[in-house]
Amino acid sequence: GLGLPHLVIKFLIARRLKAFIDQFPESIDLITRGLKSGLPVAESIRHVGAEFTGPVGEEFRFVSDRIKLGQPLDEALWAVAKRVDTPEYKFFVISLSVQRETGGNLSETLENLSDILRKRRQLKLKIKENNEMLKAFGAKPLSFQKVHAAYRTAGDFLKPFVRNTVVYL
Repeated sequence: GLGLPHLVIKFLIARRLKAFIDQFPESIDLITRGLKSGLPVAESIRHVGAEFTGPVGEEFRFVSDRIKLGQPLDEALWAVAKRVDTPEYKFFVISLSVQRETGGNLSETLENLSDILRKRRQLKLKIKENNEMLKAFGAKPLSFQKVHAAYRTAGDFLKPFVRNTVVYL
């Protein structure tokens, strides 16, 4: 009854954040290409808002609109960070802020960030896949305390079963 609307909203928020995170590295790549071609950061962000659909396009259009109204870039980016609230986007905002303060090659920094975000997504998918395989075979991941206690009591017997910090029982 009363919890259903909250569950639906929570589901919709999670789906929107997943769509944002999935498209985000490509949006960073578009900003990087814009910077390499000589466009300012604000104009590159406007292009992302125009080119992308879904949550990424909406949020970058929001940033672009705030910049048009006179809000500084950092404030507009942090306003979206409050709305999106993902580590990936916060990395992006911090990278832009630090590069604007210290100088340096912003396009190279954003390329590295995009690469890191892609690798992070791949790692999450690999972890999810491994957990699904464990579930499919009926194995349950053991807590560190249980493994440590079992290893202390029967260490020599368990050595053949322990491989790469994953326990197969």
